[in-house]
Amino acid sequence: GISLGMKYLEAKMGLQSAILLKDFVGTIVRFLEQSPVFKELTGADKKERAISEIITWAETRGIPVDRAYIDKLIEEAVQVMKTEKIELFSDIAVGE
Repeated sequence: GISLGMKYLEAKMGLQSAILLKDFVGTIVRFLEQSPVFKELTGADKKERAISEIITWAETRGIPVDRAYIDKLIEEAVQVMKTEKIELFSDIAVGE
């Protein structure tokens, strides 16, 4: 189903922009988590970096965003990534 977050985004900026923003947030979160360049950063520092990158990206595309909502999208993306890791490791363990 569509999350309340996606419904909010659609209402505020249109479906296409909402999808683009959510996808970009997921990409940034994965990049900051997996890139060796950022491994020394704390979780809070990575989050601040993500927020800054996302705001800049959205503003250059005319997509209206606010910091609180971006924060929520980042939290959702982190949860999705953690769930995917758990599923990946359980698939590997089952396959052995």
